[in-house]
Amino acid sequence: TLWNLLTGDLLYAFPPTPQFVHSVQLSPDGKTLAWSGGKRFVVCNLADKQEIFSLPVNAPRPGFAFRPGSHEIVISDSDDQFEQGLLYVVDARTGQKLRDLSSPAEAKPKITYGSPRFSEDGRWLLIGGYVGTEARVIRWDADEWTVAQNYLGGFMAVGAPVMSPNGRRIFACFWDGSVAVWDTQSGEEILHIVDADHQLYALELLPDGRLITGGFEGTLHRWDGRPVKEPAK
Repeated sequence: TLWNLLTGDLLYAFPPTPQFVHSVQLSPDGKTLAWSGGKRFVVCNLADKQEIFSLPVNAPRPGFAFRPGSHEIVISDSDDQFEQGLLYVVDARTGQKLRDLSSPAEAKPKITYGSPRFSEDGRWLLIGGYVGTEARVIRWDADEWTVAQNYLGGFMAVGAPVMSPNGRRIFACFWDGSVAVWDTQSGEEILHIVDADHQLYALELLPDGRLITGGFEGTLHRWDGRPVKEPAK
């Protein structure tokens, strides 16, 4: 369903899907709507509410992200055996696959991907993943489509990581109930907060530098992710 956030009015209800809808996103220009669920990825035109294209996916909860300032969407999926993560770029206008960022099928160890997210300027792609129980965040250079850096920390699945507006910090949450903050350039973990009672899988960065996380217990938590100020001498 599509709602007016200012008035709370229901604008349009799309036809029901056979299975649940996992993720919904508006394109940066506000002209298209994408959603995933029921082993489908769908992009619709908001002007006429018609489907532009749909793609089959293997994962029950695939992730995706529109790249700001372009006609590209990155989709995270898995192979049909759920053994190896898939990561690829499609054209947001046609659904044509533009680039495959997946590791070779024979590559070991196998990696499972979470949801991708772009920096505000579209230059960097962040995606969480895990190999066995080792979690990591991968930063891709979206101009060259090469891996720029890996950031390690936490346990198992990673909530969609986010980069600070100035590009200096990367934030992520994990299934072990922790939140990590890294220096983007050095890769050094500069803050690690643990709340072992709550599995976390969703994270948003507020304009003032604070964080909102959500987990399986259904509660939102607010964290202070701002750099610690040194006392005046």
